[in-house]
Amino acid sequence: MHTYVINLARSPERRAHITAELGKTRVRYEMINAVDGRDLDLTDTRVVDPVFAGESEAHPGAIGCALSHWEVYRKILDDDVEIACVLEDDVILPADFDALTDAVVPHMTGAEVVLLNFQSGEPCRVTRSGAVQLPSSRLLVRVADERQVASAGGYLITREACARMVKNVKPVRTVADDWDSFCREGSIDRLRCVVPMAVIQSPDFRTTMSYCRPGSRYEKLREIVAGSRIPILYHALAERRRRHLRRYAVGRAQFVEELPEGAPGADGMAR
Repeated sequence: MHTYVINLARSPERRAHITAELGKTRVRYEMINAVDGRDLDLTDTRVVDPVFAGESEAHPGAIGCALSHWEVYRKILDDDVEIACVLEDDVILPADFDALTDAVVPHMTGAEVVLLNFQSGEPCRVTRSGAVQLPSSRLLVRVADERQVASAGGYLITREACARMVKNVKPVRTVADDWDSFCREGSIDRLRCVVPMAVIQSPDFRTTMSYCRPGSRYEKLREIVAGSRIPILYHALAERRRRHLRRYAVGRAQFVEELPEGAPGADGMAR
């Protein structure tokens, strides 16, 4: 298995962070510079779908992130890799990352994605049916409702899924971690995750995906605060990130019975 690391902010600090994390492992990895959405013509229909372009999520950071993951999928195909690990540059890896990924890979088939990191406003509903025991008392489980989970911080992906994503993702029609959409359109046949969550995001780095309209007052203020080294402002922003991660990115999971026929993910295959 090969690991591809997306240096989203092209930041020396973030690069040093993820290099140190990977230094704890034995994995072979390659650093990929992200696509900067600010360099793109977002009115070009070959880059961004016109329908998505009018939505609130369609800001340069989100589009650049989606295209960065698309570039990685294309490279996985070019490198003829069967199963790869994709990491963003702000994650913290578990001590047994090598053993964990080695244990998951043999169970992946078809067009599949396994989330090592996920965010969910409510506990992510997962099913025990077909669960696979992993190192450190973790389980590989099926996501019962793909609408619940977000985050592209760390995941395993098969070559078949990459081939479909390369075909379907561009022009950009949604964000990089809209797993529900990818399942419904047929880019992914099965979405599973590892619980308890294995890969976490560091609160020391702010997201590169602003959820504010470019040029808005809040966006300008956010950039000024984030770029400053005024301790009280800098630490306030860091604490805000920690609160967000504690609320949404702790990888909470809830085991449920099989969903009724017709519900999202009810048959084990994505819709």
